[in-house]
Amino acid sequence: MFSVVKLRDNVKLIANELQDINKYIINNLKLNYENKIINKLNAYTIKILDVCNTYDNGIINDIDGSVYFTVDYISVIFTPTKNEILNITISESNEIGLFGFPTYISHNKDVQITCICPKDIITDYKYSNNTWSNDKFSITNKSEINIKILNYQIDFNKIIIIGNVVD
Repeated sequence: MFSVVKLRDNVKLIANELQDINKYIINNLKLNYENKIINKLNAYTIKILDVCNTYDNGIINDIDGSVYFTVDYISVIFTPTKNEILNITISESNEIGLFGFPTYISHNKDVQITCICPKDIITDYKYSNNTWSNDKFSITNKSEINIKILNYQIDFNKIIIIGNVVD
């Protein structure tokens, strides 16, 4: 689910950014990866923590004068995993089921993470007046609940998670 990983990328800096290479490498990585989906990893980048290696002195692009650096960096990512437990906040409760978003991931206009608990899966609960409830719990808008991830899909700018409520 949440992991700290070491990744490698080529970072392009323009001439005026060479005065503080580390600062601009981190800024560039944050701009390109934070709060975005990395398709090759099937993961959502939450935060770039640090740059740990720069492998060369840079390769100069003859056309525009920019410099490319190969860097290793440390990042916190979110990858949905089947059977994992995820804490979500309910944004809508209706007769179709429960809809929400992960509680501990900041929201972003560019990437949508939606969690769905369809009515066919939450059979231990009954629906009435925008509330799903059983003998122990009531779930409505703004409730925080745990779900067990049953399946998920990651696309270019969205993650859809299907889960069941865990008491």
